Amino acid sequence: MSEWIADWLSYRPGDFLMFAPRTYWRLFELHNEAWWPLQVPAVLCAVAGSVALLRGRRPLPPGLSRAGLLVLAAALGFVAWTFVQTLYAPVNWAADGLAAALAVLALAMVASAMATVRAGTAHSAPPTFVRRGAAVLMLAAAVAWPAAAPMAGRAWQTVEIVGLAPDPTLAAVLAWLLVARPAVAAHVVAHASWLAAWGLALACLAFSAATLATMGSRQWLLPATAIVAAAWLWCRARRAAAAAPAGHMPA
Repeated sequence: MSEWIADWLSYRPGDFLMFAPRTYWRLFELHNEAWWPLQVPAVLCAVAGSVALLRGRRPLPPGLSRAGLLVLAAALGFVAWTFVQTLYAPVNWAADGLAAALAVLALAMVASAMATVRAGTAHSAPPTFVRRGAAVLMLAAAVAWPAAAPMAGRAWQTVEIVGLAPDPTLAAVLAWLLVARPAVAAHVVAHASWLAAWGLALACLAFSAATLATMGSRQWLLPATAIVAAAWLWCRARRAAAAAPAGHMPA
């Protein structure tokens, strides 16, 4: 019995990987080749979203807020099918669960957007510092992930692009969810859907961070940083809302 335990303790996390790191990055190369030049408008849309989040202190127009949720939900569905299910799942059985989680996340975002439309309510206006933090996170989704490949010595064909790869798309989702949070009193379904989307996005990024860390890739710091930044902004927003006088939204 002791020998069996000692044998299991001799394994490292990387020993349980079902694929080599080289195989993992090769998936992105194949994906980018298949969908070129979709990467260009995808990055431009993310940059435009970041700029929209920086536009002054006034809240995002309700239509823009909902449009962002729907566009990102469509991007998640695209990523779940074309990359996770088609390319990633054959080399990692756990990717089937990731694809399902991304699909449910996309549906939750659609439900949140549609519920506020039916109720005739807009999303709550976040404080200015949350808008700015979300804009930085959105910009990181567009720029930081593509820059990680050459910085790690990988070929540029292996870059992860927002709207095509899971991690940067999830970071963009977290950024937009920060500014598209329905008030609890506005519509229960919208708020419950938002909470489900928020939790799933964090869980999916945590799964990716754990996978990358197991692979021995320092790129695990990107999804981990996105998780910490988004959670910190959310907590700050809750504290600011609780401290503000009734009917007053802190700047």
